[in-house]
Amino acid sequence: MLKSGEHSMTRTPSWRLIGTGLMLAACGGAGAGLTTPPAPVASVTVTPAAATVGVGTTVQLTVTIKDAAGSVLTGRAVTWATSPGAVATVSSTGIVTGTAAGSTTITATSEAKVGTAAITVTEPVASVTVSPDPATIAVRHTLRFVAAPKDAAGNPIVGLHVAWGTSNPAIAIDASTFLVVGEVAHIVTVTT
Repeated sequence: MLKSGEHSMTRTPSWRLIGTGLMLAACGGAGAGLTTPPAPVASVTVTPAAATVGVGTTVQLTVTIKDAAGSVLTGRAVTWATSPGAVATVSSTGIVTGTAAGSTTITATSEAKVGTAAITVTEPVASVTVSPDPATIAVRHTLRFVAAPKDAAGNPIVGLHVAWGTSNPAIAIDASTFLVVGEVAHIVTVTT
């Protein structure tokens, strides 16, 4: 019978404690040696999903790989391919080069999951017509310009990105709306 303030103490034989320690050390502790298998690929997304390039020019595609929970997976092998191959080539890093006018589909495959991008290849640009030409813009007014790229046969080329500029840096053209704002009276040349 214990008196108030006394504690009961049960002694474990030392050979039991040593044996338990050896057993844990041999096993590496709780959970040691167990590895979680990598999550399988659930989806492959190629960006951009569609692009237009000229013959001899390139576009960089990127791939996002996710598991079933939507978490991004890294370090997974990706195989790139193009069909038909006569229109464009694709490198092992996703760089697409236009080789002939037409349309092709680029595929990125990882663990049997596939993502695609639609690529349109156009003939090289031979000329660009900017309209209106000439144009007059009143101060504090705007004017929208239109660029019409054409191939050597005079056929319009659609879907190309057009870079704009002006001969006077103080009078700029908006790259997204193609609007020129008349800030001051000045003669300006708009270029593409």
